[in-house]
Amino acid sequence: MFTKIAKESKKNFLEWLINKDMLVNNEAIYLINYFINNYELLDKFHFVELEGLNKAPTTLEIRTKCGLKERQAHLEFIDKNKNFETNSISEVIHFLQYNPQLEVYIGIKMEKLLCIEILDIIEENPYYKDDKINIENVSVKAEEFLIHVLVSQEKKRLMKAIDLALDKRDEAEFLRFSKKYNELTYRFPILDVDVRKIKRLC
Repeated sequence: MFTKIAKESKKNFLEWLINKDMLVNNEAIYLINYFINNYELLDKFHFVELEGLNKAPTTLEIRTKCGLKERQAHLEFIDKNKNFETNSISEVIHFLQYNPQLEVYIGIKMEKLLCIEILDIIEENPYYKDDKINIENVSVKAEEFLIHVLVSQEKKRLMKAIDLALDKRDEAEFLRFSKKYNELTYRFPILDVDVRKIKRLC
């Protein structure tokens, strides 16, 4: 059974993309605004994991500023049933207008960024049945993201304390906070966060 995501949640996420200046250019903003303004379309849109996106018959991959590689189009729309593929926003809109019944599976390319907003609207992809891609996996990623946020906040706090110790020429405080900062960096490397270690932050 797949969880149905409310249109309002999808709309809120799309507005977040615009407000956070995540989109590559004005054309991409125009497309997202088109989705927002055509509220009923959102029932036909399903945000899924990028892995396995290409298994669905109709897909749209949107690449944000932090997920766009050099010489890569900022979006890719594919409909396998009609052998249609385009990177043009106007063609995407026209295609959707002529095919309003389509269920479109959307993946957002953000590189390593995992935001809480997207977790609220991620659905399982019925065309990609892989044990690795499920709601439990999304939950684990949410925990990893929380750890990353907590560690980042603590490191910022320690850096401020280190700077203050330097300003005060307090060697003891400088060494104490530097040691804590180095220990935190060692225990929680950014690219390999252990969910079980979250308790140690308390």
